[in-house]
Amino acid sequence: MEELVEQYNTAKKWRREMFIAMIVMLVLMVIIVAVGFFIRELLPLFLIFGGVVGVLGVLVNFLSANMLKKAGKIIGDYLKSQGKTEEEINSILEGASK
Repeated sequence: MEELVEQYNTAKKWRREMFIAMIVMLVLMVIIVAVGFFIRELLPLFLIFGGVVGVLGVLVNFLSANMLKKAGKIIGDYLKSQGKTEEEINSILEGASK
């Protein structure tokens, strides 16, 4: 069981890293679009690539959030099948983040 909690804790850290990656990609999108306004001839190209980078950042964040939610549900179901109460499950999963 400790291994499950450790893996859940690792997933929570990964989720925070993916949130930071999304912010960086959105900033990169803004920079790419801003450069496109300085180079008018290539503006459509910069808008497309900036949009792709921004959408990719949001997609990565969305997928990592869903993965963490599903991992918490799977671990909760496993602990419930082992006879743990809801309070114990919540304390185990919340204690993993500390």
